[in-house]
Amino acid sequence: MSNPAPKGPGSQPRPAAEGEVADRPFPRLLSQLMQKRVTGWLVVRDDAGDESRVFLREGAPVHVVRPTDADRLDHVIAEAGLVSPSVLRAVSDSLPPGQRLGEVLVERGLVTEAALADLLKMQMRRKLFRLFHARRGHWSIWVDAHKFGAGSEFVEMRVDPRCLILGGIRQAYDEARLRAELAPLQGRRFRLLRSIPSSLLEAMGFPAGDPTLAAIEGGARTLTDFPTPGVTATEALAVLLALLYADLLEAGITAAPKAVPAAASSARLPVIASAPGKPGGQSSSAASVPPRPSPAPGSGPTATQGGVAHASGGGSPASVPAMGRPPAVASSGSTGRLPIAAAGGSSSRLPVVPAVATSGSAGGPVAGRPGADAGLAAKIEDLLARADGLSHFELLGVPESATAEQVSSAYLARMREFHPDRIAGRGLRDLAVKAAAVVARMNEASGVLLDPVRKAAYLATRSGTAPPPDLARALMSAEESFHKGEVLLRRGDFVHAEAAFAAAATEAPQEPVFRAYAAWAAWQKDATHRDRTVRETLLAVDDVLLARPKFALGQHWKGLLLKHLGDLAAAEAAFRAAVTEDRSLLDAERELRVLEMRRQRAAVAAAAAPPEKAVAVSAARKTGLADKLLKR
Repeated sequence: MSNPAPKGPGSQPRPAAEGEVADRPFPRLLSQLMQKRVTGWLVVRDDAGDESRVFLREGAPVHVVRPTDADRLDHVIAEAGLVSPSVLRAVSDSLPPGQRLGEVLVERGLVTEAALADLLKMQMRRKLFRLFHARRGHWSIWVDAHKFGAGSEFVEMRVDPRCLILGGIRQAYDEARLRAELAPLQGRRFRLLRSIPSSLLEAMGFPAGDPTLAAIEGGARTLTDFPTPGVTATEALAVLLALLYADLLEAGITAAPKAVPAAASSARLPVIASAPGKPGGQSSSAASVPPRPSPAPGSGPTATQGGVAHASGGGSPASVPAMGRPPAVASSGSTGRLPIAAAGGSSSRLPVVPAVATSGSAGGPVAGRPGADAGLAAKIEDLLARADGLSHFELLGVPESATAEQVSSAYLARMREFHPDRIAGRGLRDLAVKAAAVVARMNEASGVLLDPVRKAAYLATRSGTAPPPDLARALMSAEESFHKGEVLLRRGDFVHAEAAFAAAATEAPQEPVFRAYAAWAAWQKDATHRDRTVRETLLAVDDVLLARPKFALGQHWKGLLLKHLGDLAAAEAAFRAAVTEDRSLLDAERELRVLEMRRQRAAVAAAAAPPEKAVAVSAARKTGLADKLLKR
């Protein structure tokens, strides 16, 4: 019923990365592999010796092999009620050699291809959910070519891991386990990242108006604030852990970092990347995990194991950068760690800052460093000493006229140089804490300069006088109105959402994105007049995109409006632009898949039609009637 799994790691002498499930729980691992867009397979071996394999393409699971047959396809089909168990048994008993059950069911007209794809994804989700139960065991990642989910099958079979995290945690976790893995948030304030598309939260399984989400949307909270009234502790903590593992939380330090168990660590993976066009091999950026040394008792920090820096005693001190908008994501080859991307084009993570080295550990005093390390140490010391006196522009090394793209590029360049994970990886562990303090200030600087409202207030303050009270109130009110509108839009309250966005646009006319939100909410609120107002809405969105061409959600809205007008080619271009800017826009990806499937069906229909009908189909396409023909 499925293609056989590879028997071994192919030409690779060792896995690209490996570690213990207790150190990196399965949902966290899935999220990181998605963000790295790994093509290969993940092997999970539990403490009983049972081995499961998850095959990935571009970070998305496309096939799962489990050691038991509890989730066989015939069981899934029978439970769905599409085919009776007796018919399934008869088909299974008479399967021709080399054919799979699903293929035969489609050939005999018992299920459609679309229904089979949904059933296969349901089967895969069930297998993946079982792996959420693993608390102990070993995992390894092999970066190599495989045949699962290849070509057009990838569109049909891919499962977005973010849509699994909440459901898997709800099924497999109890309250004690939830609290243990939420340890990195202990003593810290956190909130939901701003500008997360509502489509992402809905696809992840968060219902509109979820009390826990609403609480962290309204402002920074701590773990002691949960559960909120009317919500069980298990449900609230499951929501928080799913957001943490999906990198959708923004957190800040409110107390001295404490050592947390390795199981709660959110350390990054080593670089692991697919090798397109190189079957059976790794890209040059792929890094193997070194053999695990046995630390001498009392020797302090040991060599990294599986990409996680471990101190004696099994703990890994976790540090969270100061609250502020995180940077855009660097390319996979720009760092020695796995970059983490969050919805909305921003990234946020809870990096592990290795313990300060003891006198006997690697790194040594600044005076004893070689030239390159001494220069880096001097830069960090200098920035830390002068940080409070530097402007946000000086911290990032950009002029006051810098665009958002220039600010993002400068920020990424600073992160590549000063990120504590990278510094620790060079053996400079004693500088990691100082570098974390410098990075925290840079986080704050980029957060202000990438937020139009906060940047306007900051520039007004730098001009020599604080912004006039009316301007300050207007900027604060605009931000509050916009966030209120986002919540209302997510809930489907388009009338009040339009009013909130219109208020934000009036209070902060320098930010055109507010106008796009208001136009979209206005078009959504009245279904009976959408044909009449669609062109007006499209003009409004286009006007905003001229000023903000990287506004991914605006590109998605443009695609939907063009689709409503029947201009499918232009709609597809807009959807593709949206996905290019923001890979988390699941709705835009779904629209692209629908358009691709329509093209495939049209091609098949044209090939099978008599010559005279093919001419008619061709003519219909030229007149924009292809969709109507395909629906017949």
